[in-house]
Amino acid sequence: MAKEQVSAKLSGETDEQAVSVNFDFGDNLQDAVQKFGEEAVFNAFRQQSRVNLQSLIRRHKQNGDDAKTIQKAADDWKPGQVKPKRSKAERLQEDISNLSEEEKNEILKKLKG
Repeated sequence: MAKEQVSAKLSGETDEQAVSVNFDFGDNLQDAVQKFGEEAVFNAFRQQSRVNLQSLIRRHKQNGDDAKTIQKAADDWKPGQVKPKRSKAERLQEDISNLSEEEKNEILKKLKG
């Protein structure tokens, strides 16, 4: 089991002011359970998963999604899996598909100059 270096600094501090410690989290799930106990490992997992799920909710709220859409995203969400980022073109295509015909025509007029 190798120790991992973990660093932290206070807001406004420089990198030189950071403090680093070495800590052994274990090499895998079994090691972590052996070192800290099943309850501690599960509690840490649940706590971090809750934070990650809250981030997902916030992202959807910022996109203007409704509660039903956000619930569907939560239902499809899996802790620890990061969805690949969409390209600018994919995001633009989705945004355009949500516009009315009038809004689309207005944008086309502006683009044509």
